[in-house]
Amino acid sequence: MKIEAISTTIVDVPTRRPLQMSFTTVHKQSYVIVQVTAGGLVGIGEGGSVGGPTWGSESAETIKVIIDNYLAPLLIGKDASNLSEARALMDRAVTGNLSAKAAIDIALHDLKARALNLSIADLIGGTMRKSIPIAWTLASGDTARDIDSALEMIEARRHNRFKVKLGARTPAQDH
Repeated sequence: MKIEAISTTIVDVPTRRPLQMSFTTVHKQSYVIVQVTAGGLVGIGEGGSVGGPTWGSESAETIKVIIDNYLAPLLIGKDASNLSEARALMDRAVTGNLSAKAAIDIALHDLKARALNLSIADLIGGTMRKSIPIAWTLASGDTARDIDSALEMIEARRHNRFKVKLGARTPAQDH
């Protein structure tokens, strides 16, 4: 099954509330959706970078450019089921850019799983658990408001794990 096409689309998703990071306030999260087509099937992957280039070396725009201009042309015509070869080719062609490579890797795993009529979980060895605990990020920039938000989540039984964002202010102000 040869890779026939690789397409990318940037999707901007607004956050439920602004997230105050130490370096910026995040109002939306941008993702790159990757579609790899082979043998009449389409595998879907996703890559992103919280905060964009102010947080790390990648942004949705750079992920899209790396895939469109460097990785996709390299992989078209290659065996879609040979995941090791795809990773090796991507690593030789492009330094870093891990989110771009991961987005394609996820799409190739999805494509292979679809070809075998399996879930990705079954493709890589099966599930270990039925659910995954998720943390609610407390990052309004207002400690009292964050505590109230955590209490609301606990009372509503929506979350019992929290990630606290500190460091934008002095330690005395972050109390």
